[in-house]
Amino acid sequence: MSNSNVAFSTSERTSYRRQADGEFVPLATAENVPAGTKFAGGVNFRTATPDLSDAVIVSPQTLSLGFKAGFDPEGRQSVYELSSIGSFTLISVLPSGQPAAEAGLIAGVGIANLRGVIASDGDRVVFGAGEDLYLRDLPRGQTLRLGEPQVGAKGGEGAAEFQAANSDASRILFTDASRLTSDSTAKLNEPDLYMCEVEEDEGQLACALSDLSVDHNSGEAANVVGKVSAIDETGAHVYFAADGVLASTPNARGEVPVPGACEGKDESICNVYEYNTDTHQLSLVAVLSSRDDPDWAGRTNLRVLGNLTTRSSPNGRYFTFMSRRPLTGYDNRDARSGQPDEEVFQLDSSSGKLSCVSCNPTGARPNGVFDKDVFPGLLVDHPRSWRERWLSGSTPGWTLGPSLSTALYQSRYLSNSGREFFNSSDALVPQDTNNVNDVYEFEPPGVGDCSTTAKTYSPTSGGCVALISSGGSRKNQPS
Repeated sequence: MSNSNVAFSTSERTSYRRQADGEFVPLATAENVPAGTKFAGGVNFRTATPDLSDAVIVSPQTLSLGFKAGFDPEGRQSVYELSSIGSFTLISVLPSGQPAAEAGLIAGVGIANLRGVIASDGDRVVFGAGEDLYLRDLPRGQTLRLGEPQVGAKGGEGAAEFQAANSDASRILFTDASRLTSDSTAKLNEPDLYMCEVEEDEGQLACALSDLSVDHNSGEAANVVGKVSAIDETGAHVYFAADGVLASTPNARGEVPVPGACEGKDESICNVYEYNTDTHQLSLVAVLSSRDDPDWAGRTNLRVLGNLTTRSSPNGRYFTFMSRRPLTGYDNRDARSGQPDEEVFQLDSSSGKLSCVSCNPTGARPNGVFDKDVFPGLLVDHPRSWRERWLSGSTPGWTLGPSLSTALYQSRYLSNSGREFFNSSDALVPQDTNNVNDVYEFEPPGVGDCSTTAKTYSPTSGGCVALISSGGSRKNQPS
């Protein structure tokens, strides 16, 4: 969000925008809503374009035209877009042209996951009504149902769950336990991951629907779990976790998927995949532990973005995640506890190379820290995503909003070149002497001044590792 304009909710019946000069401007006033509107149910900000020029608002009030005369929503919530000129436009309109509230449906955009709900230019908004997801295109005045079963698909009784969209909302990801495509293998409570590519057909929007998680093993479902781990700006690279064996080709380390139990109560296995939507190729990233579940906002947390610690570079080439499994052969058993430490890994999807960016360059076992299940917990893990686990290296989750269930911003700690910033409780360079978490930088060879002959190059990590914080102060740990 822009630093000059910050929208937030107050104890009043509407939300406000704080201007650069400190002035508080109400989003809904008697001047920009229909006459007679009462704000008894609240006017609630959800998300906005990066520059805050267009905001998504939910409210049980009639804040704009579009309803039939005298219609009473009777507390049914609708979705609106508030433009930079201060006018409201009704978003939650069904493909028939009828407002969802008039059809007896409650509309919304969720709270826990708002990645790409509104396009960066504000022209498109994804919303839910009933059991379905829709895309509203404002310039065209059209609404598209995203989960419309294809011809020959079996359908089902599943409910669509929004996952993410690219920056212009032309590629929208959602999970659903219904079989929406003819090749879908979804089952009840075992959803597939679908992508709707928005196309135009004779002036009308259309959804080219594809299943990114088809399981080719007879009788087996993909069972995509939690939240999609990451998506790049264009939607070309999608990273997600699933129980199913979805690929047969080994990854660059000779690893193959195995039947998983990503949400198993005991430590089990979970497969993380990448789907390239440009080439329609699915590949295995790595086989992880079910205790690595913050990589997909899984079973031990609230399934919100604040607990999701994975990230894709904006161009999708690089993907970073954490794991307690020794994926590159480094012995990650903690030097004090003997328990597996979580380490930070980076995948170069163009080559399949996997780097353990936080593994100790000396090859010595790590000195991790235990993430206790107490408030406020470690400064490097405010949402307590990794509670009751040992951490050596870590990356942050999304920045939490006013409540623990909202997170609208993800720190840009991974660049298009593969340069990455991470936290480590282990001393990865001699200058780190404070025995607390510090911030480090990782660069692949060829980035910056990193080369295989550089003094900071580590064969253990496959790149150059440098200290960013002082490494000497014990007063503060980086968050």
